[in-house]
Amino acid sequence: MYKSMLSAALLSVPFTTLATSQPFTLPFIAEQATIDGKLNEPSWQRAKKITIDNVTWPYENSKSPVTTHAYVYEDGETLFIGFEANDPNPELIRAFYRDRDAAWDDDLVGLKIDSYNNSQLAYQFFINPLGVQQDSIENELTKHESSSWDGIWDSVGVIHENGYTVEVAIPLRVLNFDDSVASKTMAMEFLRFLPRSERLRISSMQIDHGNNCWICQMPSYQGFEQAKQGNNVAIIPSVVLGKNDTRDIDGSEVADWQSENNTEASLDVKWGITPDITLNATINPDFSQVEADVAQLSVNNNFSLFFPEKRAFFLDNADYFASTLNLIHTRNIAQPDYGTKITGSKNGHTFAGFIANDTQTNVLIPGNLGSSLVALDEKGENGALRYRYDFESGLSLGSTATHRQSEDYKNTVYSIDSKYKPTVNDVF
Repeated sequence: MYKSMLSAALLSVPFTTLATSQPFTLPFIAEQATIDGKLNEPSWQRAKKITIDNVTWPYENSKSPVTTHAYVYEDGETLFIGFEANDPNPELIRAFYRDRDAAWDDDLVGLKIDSYNNSQLAYQFFINPLGVQQDSIENELTKHESSSWDGIWDSVGVIHENGYTVEVAIPLRVLNFDDSVASKTMAMEFLRFLPRSERLRISSMQIDHGNNCWICQMPSYQGFEQAKQGNNVAIIPSVVLGKNDTRDIDGSEVADWQSENNTEASLDVKWGITPDITLNATINPDFSQVEADVAQLSVNNNFSLFFPEKRAFFLDNADYFASTLNLIHTRNIAQPDYGTKITGSKNGHTFAGFIANDTQTNVLIPGNLGSSLVALDEKGENGALRYRYDFESGLSLGSTATHRQSEDYKNTVYSIDSKYKPTVNDVF
């Protein structure tokens, strides 16, 4: 079976809108705070104090009914944030110990960071009053927030008689940023979510609801002069050992046990070629440590089940492949023997590509009334490329190509996309 498809689409690419006002300066303090939920270290007295007092949803920049402050500084390696969330009725605070990324309905404080200050992606870090973490990546291109990304950072929250406090330490190495300049500029928004009779989104900035690009409106903060990403190399070998014992029972006598041993070795490599370009490679990857998929019911469901990507190799910088249409779905690659991926972003150029094989070929058969997944018992090769360039004039051009091939199956897709935003309210 041979299938080839050529498509062209006008997809949305985010418009780069840098803050026009003078960037705020974050202080450098060579003192690490103890992350215990108590703002009692001297460093917090010298940190930049930011007021969070604008209700930006469901209202447009109305006065906040509660008082919230954020205290921010960095030491060249870590961004420290302390939140002081006062509440006249602390008994109404909603906070539960939950799994990671499962406390979005609780009281929350946190921040968004556009580390390149180009209005395309924003890291999101949110914490409930007990310190439970929620993190995700907001993509201005797709207007989606991916909670599959899990950074490594620290947070502790404490509830008290006046509300609650939260301390956060975010290692700068979990962010992608341009360290070719001495003073880095990042856009940030500091937030509090207050769920009472209605859920209020309280921000440190005012938001124009007529402009649907909220990342574009985030104010800029400069500093981070000692922050470096470096050419880091991570080599992760692993070995999985297994043993299976079985025996047949025919009713008259019990047979002897039959043993079967299994040994699987794998290797993962991540190399920061430059601060802006990353190479990932994997050989016989072991996905046994990946979080299990949440159970879904397939009864009376005409469409194939969709499961989000959780595997680190495919997840790392996955937003670089994003476009308005879901043209790349890596979950169809079930069990690769090898894979390699390169991603990067520099001076308006964003590019990404990967190749990987698979021990079988999974094909999604779509339809208007239903869909099904067909698995061909033959090895397949998979590849994808994505490139986008953002002009300062507000024009963006991009292209995506995907290719899958096995012995009896072949599929190739090309697409081009563009976006022009002459004003904050008009988009072509």
